[in-house]
Amino acid sequence: MTHSVNYTTYLHKVPILSKLKEEELELLLEGGRTKIFPKNSVVFNEGDLEDGLYIVLSGKAKAILMDPEGRELTLSVFGPGDFLGEMAIFDEQPRSATIETIEETTFLVLPKETVHSLIRRNPTIAIAMLTELSLRLREADDKIRTLAYYDVAGRLARILIDLLKKEGKVVKQKNIAYVKLPPRQDLANMVGASRETISRVLSSLQRRGVISVTRNHLVIHNVSELL
Repeated sequence: MTHSVNYTTYLHKVPILSKLKEEELELLLEGGRTKIFPKNSVVFNEGDLEDGLYIVLSGKAKAILMDPEGRELTLSVFGPGDFLGEMAIFDEQPRSATIETIEETTFLVLPKETVHSLIRRNPTIAIAMLTELSLRLREADDKIRTLAYYDVAGRLARILIDLLKKEGKVVKQKNIAYVKLPPRQDLANMVGASRETISRVLSSLQRRGVISVTRNHLVIHNVSELL
């Protein structure tokens, strides 16, 4: 496979592959294939048979579930360095969720046999994958707890705190924080509520002075109010 882009640069930033040598990364690229999906594209659907492990090289994607009425619940969001589709390459069961791109996204897709061979040769990769999967299980437990015990306002607050931890900016001198604000529908899908309900909760938080909303960002004036 020829590469118009030097994807080994991206692979060095993937936590589970960071210990591999340059030549090993090149072999991975030769054994896999790169796939580019436009914004809002379905990468694979829940119930599909596996076709490999997907590693995000650039862009952003989300794992979603759809209920019988077509309502969407966002399970998680993946960015550069994240991997997905790992369950199906180990248990050989159909895909457990649908993956959809949030923006144009490039994946390296590694066949099941390539991943298994890589793990046999490099046990540290297995440890890195298990560490990441353990973290995801903890996050899944937190999500279940949040859905079970919190109302919409509480669930939204926890989502905003998660966004702050992952990609926000805190200005300690002013005791405020900035978070890039996802579209209202995306927030609703993360929380498990309607777009209208999310808008009402955000308006309530603004009236109380907890947050202010600009076109693309949310300013948190009092983080402790969200905890």
